[in-house]
Amino acid sequence: LVKLKNSIKNSGKGQYNIMNCLHSMMDYAFRSNRIPSIPPFPRKSEYDLKPPDFKWVTENNQMKIIKSIPKIHRPIFLWLKYHYRRPSEACALNWSDYDVINQIFTIRRTFSGRVLVESTKTREIHHIPCDDDFLPVMKVLVKKKNINLNEFIFQNPRARSQEQNYT
Repeated sequence: LVKLKNSIKNSGKGQYNIMNCLHSMMDYAFRSNRIPSIPPFPRKSEYDLKPPDFKWVTENNQMKIIKSIPKIHRPIFLWLKYHYRRPSEACALNWSDYDVINQIFTIRRTFSGRVLVESTKTREIHHIPCDDDFLPVMKVLVKKKNINLNEFIFQNPRARSQEQNYT
């Protein structure tokens, strides 16, 4: 297995991923009684794993990008910028999840595979204060007439679904 690992012409992470796939396959074969045991695989420390080199977008460039998005779609992107949550959680926010008086969002559901799931990925409910920089946007959204508490806060007018949720 070490010889196989060393013959893989990928980065340390690529080698690690390939060997993990092989390990999963052998684990399944072992549990299915197709092989008597799983041979010892190289330890994680034997791979040349390096932390990723993140290249962050500056605040200035973030706003340039967001300003290039059509106005009708900007609110959800601004919400994601200021609240550091998963996009699927933003897509699943209903008006019932926003406390107008205390200006708090309750994250309790998400989308998974385009299906609304009544829990978050971690199965926890999170209470997130509305960021001061997002508050003016939220006030404009709240002024929307005839708000239905079961409607999504961020609606995509070009969506195919009847609920007009983002995907």
